[in-house]
Amino acid sequence: MFYRCAVLGILGLLASNVPAYGQSCESLNAIGGDGTQVRKIVSAPGMLISRNNYNTDFGVPGGATFDRFVVDLMPEQTAKYNISVYLKYSDGTKDQFYRNSSVRLLEGQPLKIAAIPRRDNQPYQVNVRVGDISTTGHKYSVSVAGCVVEEEFGDAGTSERANDLDRTENTELPPSLEDPNRVENTELPITLEDPNQLH
Repeated sequence: MFYRCAVLGILGLLASNVPAYGQSCESLNAIGGDGTQVRKIVSAPGMLISRNNYNTDFGVPGGATFDRFVVDLMPEQTAKYNISVYLKYSDGTKDQFYRNSSVRLLEGQPLKIAAIPRRDNQPYQVNVRVGDISTTGHKYSVSVAGCVVEEEFGDAGTSERANDLDRTENTELPPSLEDPNRVENTELPITLEDPNQLH
C-alpha cells in the first residue's frame, strides 16, 4: 500500500518559485516473516549449533524502481543499540548506509534511516542488523519502505518524478531525537569508491 509523506529538511521550500518535493512510499515485505513489520527481542550471540536473530531482510519487488529506502526502527525501551543498514545487490555486493555500535534510542521514539541505491541498479533486499552481546534482550520493531521522490510544479499544478536527485540526496528524514549519533544516515555507502555514482 502506498502512502504519502513529506520530505523534511529541504532548504528553500518557502520560496514560491522553488518546486516542492514529496515521496510516494511502498512498505516492503519482510523475508521469512508475515507482513511488513517485524518485532524482535535481540537474541544471545550465535554459537556453533545456534544462530542469532540480528539480521532482518526486506525484499524489494522485482521491476520496482525506488529512489531511496527508509528504515523505521522503533525501540521498546530506552537503551543503546548496535545497528547497521545495508542494501544488497544481485551480484553479491552490498552497500552500508548506517553503522553505529552504541546509538542511544528512547522508548517509543523511532530512528529513521534513509539509503539511496546505486544509479541504474536496484537492490534485491534491504538488510537491517540489530544486536550484539551487549544488547541481548533489547526489544524493537522495524519496517522498511521503498520511496519514489516526486516533484510538484506550483505553476503547472502537476507532479512527476524528480529527474535531478542531486537536489534531494541530503534530505533524508531527520532523526526524532537530539542525538548527534543519529545523523549518520547521510554517509555515503562504504563500498562505493566513486561518490559520483550517487549523483
